[in-house]
Amino acid sequence: MILPLSWKSCAFVSAACALSMISSCQTPTDSQSVGALSGGMTPGGAVAMPLAPTPGLGASVVEAGPAEAQDTAIAYVAGQAIDVRELLAHWAHRDSRSVYDFTDRLVTSRLSLAEATRLGVTLDPALVDSRVNATRSALAEMLEPSGIEIDRYLMEELGLDPTRYFEIVRDETVLQLMSERAVRAWTLSSERAEVAVIVVVSKEECDAAVARLEAGEAFEEVARALSIDPSAGNGGLLPPVVKSEMSVLSRLAFRTEAGAWGGPIEESGSRILIYVKGFPEAQTGDWKAIGAAVEADLAANAVDDPEYWQWRAAMGRRYEVDMRPLFKLLGEPLP
Repeated sequence: MILPLSWKSCAFVSAACALSMISSCQTPTDSQSVGALSGGMTPGGAVAMPLAPTPGLGASVVEAGPAEAQDTAIAYVAGQAIDVRELLAHWAHRDSRSVYDFTDRLVTSRLSLAEATRLGVTLDPALVDSRVNATRSALAEMLEPSGIEIDRYLMEELGLDPTRYFEIVRDETVLQLMSERAVRAWTLSSERAEVAVIVVVSKEECDAAVARLEAGEAFEEVARALSIDPSAGNGGLLPPVVKSEMSVLSRLAFRTEAGAWGGPIEESGSRILIYVKGFPEAQTGDWKAIGAAVEADLAANAVDDPEYWQWRAAMGRRYEVDMRPLFKLLGEPLP
């Protein structure tokens, strides 16, 4: 996962489990790997926050007028306001990556909401309740060895109001569920290829894989034996690859006939062979038309990083994202 952004590590402003909210939202984390297939299906084409140089504090600490300070003050010391812009400036000075990371999560959540609203996505309240209860259960399980109750932990350790905390958990759970459906709806409505891959590093390993394929061995068996990609255990099977000239893997997939293998291509220091299982027919329409198919598909296969990054790039082209206000707050040059 945007992305440290990846679908699993932050993907959206996800509170699918309380553990991730407490750990990843208290400290910045590194990006979770999306495997050797990062070329063309990662943040490169996404609407992601640029990792700006570490900001200096001079121009970033903006003087606020009395009325403005009243609206944006986070504290008062000796009658003087500490403005939120000062907080952001110092935070960015200490850890600019986390500032852009959290901003990016919020941007992605708004993209998800915009797309889900456009589609008319609806959720089963029972599903929301189930996810929220799972969050509470996961937190209780984590705290069980210490004997600390959830409410006490939230108040004393995190300084959070328990009622407000779980209200936010519910809100973010709804957003996460809508995000998953927006991503999968986009995938099913797009021209796409169902593919498997073999990813190796050296030319010798690639030649060995090609030799076994040319000898008639099944692609999935060669993938299990030789591929270094996380998909190897599943015979190299990936989430659907949506047609895009921006993706090296997509271009190869759509140049390869269904039932055939192609490659190798070199990407990010790896050599990739691809097998195209087929080109499913795109489904069109709003949520009433495709909702049942999306729900069934999600029940069979969860959204994974490569699928998410393709969606993210597409949403960056569909919706305008203007990050200039953040740079103004930080006192940084506009990108």
